[in-house]
Amino acid sequence: MLLDKAHFPRDKLCGGLISERSAKLLDRIFGDAIAPSYEHVSNGARIFYGAEPIAHVKDYKPMRLTMRRTFDAALLKSAHASGVDVREGCTVTSIATDRQAVKLETGEMLQADFIVGADGAASRVRKSVLPAAMDKHGFATGIEIEIPRDALHRDCPDPEIYLGCVRWGYGWIFPKRETVMVGVAGLARENGDLRGACRAFLLKVLGFVPNETLPGCPIPFGNHLKEPGVGNVLLVGDAAGFAEPITGEGIAFALQSASYAAQAIIEARESARPELAAERYFSHCRPLVQLFDDACLFRYLTFSQATQRHFAKLLQSSGSATKRYLEIVAADSDYRAFLRYLAKTAITRFPRTVVTLMRDRFHGT
Repeated sequence: MLLDKAHFPRDKLCGGLISERSAKLLDRIFGDAIAPSYEHVSNGARIFYGAEPIAHVKDYKPMRLTMRRTFDAALLKSAHASGVDVREGCTVTSIATDRQAVKLETGEMLQADFIVGADGAASRVRKSVLPAAMDKHGFATGIEIEIPRDALHRDCPDPEIYLGCVRWGYGWIFPKRETVMVGVAGLARENGDLRGACRAFLLKVLGFVPNETLPGCPIPFGNHLKEPGVGNVLLVGDAAGFAEPITGEGIAFALQSASYAAQAIIEARESARPELAAERYFSHCRPLVQLFDDACLFRYLTFSQATQRHFAKLLQSSGSATKRYLEIVAADSDYRAFLRYLAKTAITRFPRTVVTLMRDRFHGT
């Protein structure tokens, strides 16, 4: 059974970029059922530092862009077609103390051997079973607005990433079929007025600030759980903090963690011991946790005021550096391989103490 408080289709704040990592998982899990929801496909990306273009990757692996109102509805339709009992407009308020049932807003109790919390960064499931688990200071805030393509007054065929527009975060322009999504995201504790920063960013990239409300939402940003669940209750996606600590990408890791959760549930059910699901799940999630731990360290190069300019200069002077970073996004490489690349080709572009610290940290783990 799938419970969701919303009625679909519905809008959701999200850049809507489907990375190659995500696409591989979607193909494996859903086949071609989701492909019709893609609105735009790009084979490149532009990166800016402030207002200055520093890198333009062309003829790379496809990056698909979608609108969550159609993408999520397609996922829900596929789940329903596979036999899932889908209940929309159904709000879960808490988990029973024995973790054998969920309580609905109506007061109804639904019993289950296994419960999976996929209810986002403000997860009520997580708060019910692990109320103090997630670091509250590790959340970013994302702010985004959708505007017509012609309001940009220029062509925008590729996703655009802007470093230096907010602290410990970035801005973006993601093209869709008839619109573009423009927004910023950054650690909440480092940005006292993120909406003000977003308005400044909009003025810079659009030449004006739309006279509309700027919606925002919390995003896990380096505060992932190393043990995302307890007994027969598992947390996936943003509920577990599984958003990439540099890019903020969440779709791929929601898919991957949900796949791990399904595998753990099958194993626990076959052994007739539901309480073992979390233990099995933690084991499956170790590669994700390691990736996020590495990204948390590496983002000091990407976002720290002491090193971000050096990182931008590296991307500006080396097209291969940008492509190698995109390989991480595509799940064809990892941060440790990227660090080895930096150590071989760009050690003089960074403060030696920073590179030495990171090298020792990676080799030590």
